[in-house]
Amino acid sequence: MIDLLWVLRDLSDHPAVYAGLIAPQLLIPPSVILQQTNSDLKLWVQRNFTFNLARFWEEGRWWTAVSPMAFHHDYDHLRANLLGQILLQGLVRERLGNIGLYVTFIGGGIYSALVDHFEGGVFHLFHWRGDKLPQPQSNPLPRWFRGSNVTSWFSSKITGFFKDVTSGARNWFRRHLRFSYGSSGGVFSLMGASFMSHMEYLLFTPNSLLTWQ
Repeated sequence: MIDLLWVLRDLSDHPAVYAGLIAPQLLIPPSVILQQTNSDLKLWVQRNFTFNLARFWEEGRWWTAVSPMAFHHDYDHLRANLLGQILLQGLVRERLGNIGLYVTFIGGGIYSALVDHFEGGVFHLFHWRGDKLPQPQSNPLPRWFRGSNVTSWFSSKITGFFKDVTSGARNWFRRHLRFSYGSSGGVFSLMGASFMSHMEYLLFTPNSLLTWQ
């Protein structure tokens, strides 16, 4: 269980350490606010601070693997991430030190951004996205046309063609139009580090309830 008084005391005792992780997220207004006030600035921030696979590899925008952690969709998105970060960062810093805290938080953000943009990526809930990808149809032909062997051969060819086309379109959208942002990957990384630290304590600390005998 997290001791809120300890969290606040730790935050006040190490302001410089945590400022390096919190301050960048407060400098850039959320996407919704930028859209309402300055759409041109929003497009510039979206291009330079969000992660997009094509821009990352083809345009050499290597910093966009890190910069999305400073940009959020709205204030609810920002508050949720900051709350999780503030509650967990002290536990990780105490266990891993200042450098370990930065490596865990920033490394988690980079990892989630990169893995999320490949087939089979599992961090689909970690970022707000700006895309709607087309889904391939399983079989575009009407049922009455699928009965005989001849029509089934044509059906398989046409279905394969549509799958290739829609798969190619989906991959193009994935590579060029999908972008992600938010620090949720870093927060989940802190969560995992905190969980492993607690499990280590429970399993290997003498006199704890779960210590191996």
